[in-house]
Amino acid sequence: MIVNGFDKIQEVDYLKKYFEKAFTIFSEFDEEEIIIIGELIRVLHRIFSDVKHFQLKLNRRQRQYKNKMIIALIDKLRGKFDPERIKSLLEIHTEVQPWHPELKESIEETLIEISRYLSFYYKKDLRE
Repeated sequence: MIVNGFDKIQEVDYLKKYFEKAFTIFSEFDEEEIIIIGELIRVLHRIFSDVKHFQLKLNRRQRQYKNKMIIALIDKLRGKFDPERIKSLLEIHTEVQPWHPELKESIEETLIEISRYLSFYYKKDLRE
């Protein structure tokens, strides 16, 4: 980032394509919201891919952070969970990081886990 004179981490080569897609599919949001949405999706994807790939179990504190991130994501999305839009972003997240093949293996898992949490614990209306 510094060597290339970029102002934002989202301009770094392996993140640029991801955030260009985020700005396209979440165009109804402002720039700051899109960056937050994009980062939350990236972090959740990493968490779920690591848990699946390395057969890990999150401890209580880690589960709490994960749950707070899901809530923050859905709140930023104004209560509208659209798996297809998120899936397209997860596919790009996988594509731009070929050195992490576990990301590709966990696209569906990420969507399922977010949906599962929302269906059990999220009390707001998720209808489109």
